[in-house]
Amino acid sequence: GRRPDPVALVTAERRNELLAVDLRTGKIRRRIMVPADPENVAVGAAAVLVSTAARTVTVLDPLTLHVVAELYGFTAPHIPAIAPDGKYAYITDDEAGTVTAIRLSDAKRFPAVAVGNGAQHLALSPDGRRLWIALGESARTIVVLDIAERGRPQVLRRFDPGFAVHDLSFSADGRDVWLTAASGPDVTVLD
Repeated sequence: GRRPDPVALVTAERRNELLAVDLRTGKIRRRIMVPADPENVAVGAAAVLVSTAARTVTVLDPLTLHVVAELYGFTAPHIPAIAPDGKYAYITDDEAGTVTAIRLSDAKRFPAVAVGNGAQHLALSPDGRRLWIALGESARTIVVLDIAERGRPQVLRRFDPGFAVHDLSFSADGRDVWLTAASGPDVTVLD
């Protein structure tokens, strides 16, 4: 059969909607009402959306965009990321200073792991074994988690990269991590 046209999922914070935008035409194909203040969405085997003001994480079927589950009780969920195998999502929570694993097959939420105040941007290694978290918009601390046991992340280490970091990302081969400076145009690559 014919493959569906590609879409982008975009949050409309003021309207409390998740929009499916046709990438070929730019037209909105679908609007999905979601909890207040939807900020970030990650897509893989599921679509995972964080709504900060509502303190909610919403899991949706990526093809139909039907809501599978709404998970409550977060303090300030910020960034979602989906493991490379598509089986788990990880959510940072700024105010609680935690990372929470969610099994996507049944939307099971595992106990949060304390990483430190300001848990924000995160990067997953392509092999699905490591999760790096920047603590704050101008992070002076990076926390490295072992996520080999998907639902039970373990803190491996914390370190100061020597400058304030805003965001981070693994290279495609997983050998390097790119750290974007919080102020200035610099990107630093770590082995």
